[in-house]
Amino acid sequence: EQLAADDQIKFVFVEGPPYAPQGKDPVPADTTAMVGRLDESRQWIFESPLIFLLKNGQMVKWWLVEYPDFDQLLEAILTAE
Repeated sequence: EQLAADDQIKFVFVEGPPYAPQGKDPVPADTTAMVGRLDESRQWIFESPLIFLLKNGQMVKWWLVEYPDFDQLLEAILTAE
């Protein structure tokens, strides 16, 4: 909670095509996170969800298809160099 309160943790959700139908978006409409979409004019090949942990603009950890639980996420944040 302290990290989030100090604005040290930011969440960004980036959606890739094909997009969810209107009203079925997995990200709540009232989220305080940044939300973006990949450009539909390009072909994107990846499995979802794809989760990156960035520190100072550098990727320090990633998860593919699985969601980290809170403890895994916190450990990754605290041990990132």
